Amino acid sequence: MQLARIYNEETAVLNNDWTPDDLKDVEVSFKVNSVLESVFTIIFTIFALIIVNFIPTLISIAEKSFEKSTLTLGHYVNIDVFKTFLIFISILWIGQIIYHILLLFTGTITRKLALYDLCLEILSGILFISLLTNMNVYSNYSSILGFRAIFALVAVINIIEILSKLYKIFKYYSNMK
Repeated sequence: MQLARIYNEETAVLNNDWTPDDLKDVEVSFKVNSVLESVFTIIFTIFALIIVNFIPTLISIAEKSFEKSTLTLGHYVNIDVFKTFLIFISILWIGQIIYHILLLFTGTITRKLALYDLCLEILSGILFISLLTNMNVYSNYSSILGFRAIFALVAVINIIEILSKLYKIFKYYSNMK
């Protein structure tokens, strides 16, 4: 403001007849959206949706590539059971695409978008914990080494994301009506 006063001959007229209640309808977001991040996420998620849904045996191909290494897998994924989980994974990924499209339109994370994202994270956490705990997903099980370890890592990261988003929502939106 000082630089504007020095370098600009016009001065701003401040209206002193306002109260904080006049600002109650102003939506405050805690993050400005990165357009590049949203576009990249949309493209990558669509690509992943196509690959995983048209080639669900890709997991088996990845598991077979481990047979050539010195690393022995402790189990294999039962593709038929995994396909039922793939339906829910696809729904969540479509939800993420919708979220990022909405972000592109709004430009900021609004309260509703933050809650929508939190719901997606919670549902994703439930899904990956289900993948982790449902032993029908795995065959020839002897240890966690394999895709179950990946599902465990994703579940832990997901729980951290949920806690982080809960904190942000509480911090930035708890004072709003």
